[in-house]
Amino acid sequence: QLADTVEVVMSGDAAAVALFSEEEGAYSARAAEVRPLARLNQLFTARGGAARNAYHGPPPRIEMQGAALLEVLGKHAPGFIEAHLEAQGLRMADIDLVVPHQASQIALDHLESALGTPGGVLFRNLSQFGNTTSASIPIALHEALYADGARPVRRVLVFGFGVGFSMGTMVLDAA
Repeated sequence: QLADTVEVVMSGDAAAVALFSEEEGAYSARAAEVRPLARLNQLFTARGGAARNAYHGPPPRIEMQGAALLEVLGKHAPGFIEAHLEAQGLRMADIDLVVPHQASQIALDHLESALGTPGGVLFRNLSQFGNTTSASIPIALHEALYADGARPVRRVLVFGFGVGFSMGTMVLDAA
C-alpha cells in the first residue's frame, strides 16, 4: 500500500543503463575497481530509513556532512584513480576524458582540482540534468561520447562516489 503523502523525494528522477561492446564505434571496458570507505559512512546517512522500519514510522532523515565529504573526495580520489590507472599500465596523461558522477558543481570543481586535469578533460552536464544519482554517469557518458558535437575520444576514465561511502573507477577504450 502506498503512503497517503510523500514528504521528500531524494532520487528516482532518472534511470539509465550503459552497454559496452567491441563493435566498431563502441567502447570496451577494462577492469573496474571499487573501494569501500565504510569507516566514513557517518558522513552520509539516512537515519530511520524505511527499509529498517518496514515503511512505518517517521520519514527518514538524510544527514550529509558536505564539507567532510569533499575533503574525503580530495584526499582519497586522486590516489585511488592513479593506482587503478597504474595497474592498467596507464597514467592520467593517457586519459582523454574523465566522466565522474555529477554530484554537485562544488564536488566537480574539487575533483578537477584534486586530479589536476586540464580544463575540458572533466566532463560536466550537471547544469542540464542535475544530480541524477546512480544514473548520472551513464547519462553523462552518452552526452560526452554520442551527443551532437561530441569530440572523438579514445580513452575515458569513469569515476563514481557516494552513498555508503565508496568510490569506483573504470577505463573505457574505443573499440
